[in-house]
Amino acid sequence: MSGRAWLRAGPGVLAGGQVLLGLWVLPLPELFWKWPWVSHLPPCNEHLLRDFGGASSRSPSCCARRWRRWNAARCARR
Repeated sequence: MSGRAWLRAGPGVLAGGQVLLGLWVLPLPELFWKWPWVSHLPPCNEHLLRDFGGASSRSPSCCARRWRRWNAARCARR
């Protein structure tokens, strides 16, 4: 793969990880809370975790939509 292809694939990989995290937290907030690096925080707040899961699963799609618009506008200028 060329350097440009790696640059295009990188955000997709990061967005995929973010979606997986969000889809894990939404249905199973208690299971997410039991991970050692999360359980050091204050007591479990299920509502807060579900909000975090929803935001984590939705933000990559919003960023992808914005990137597509930006890319289309950039290509139209050429």
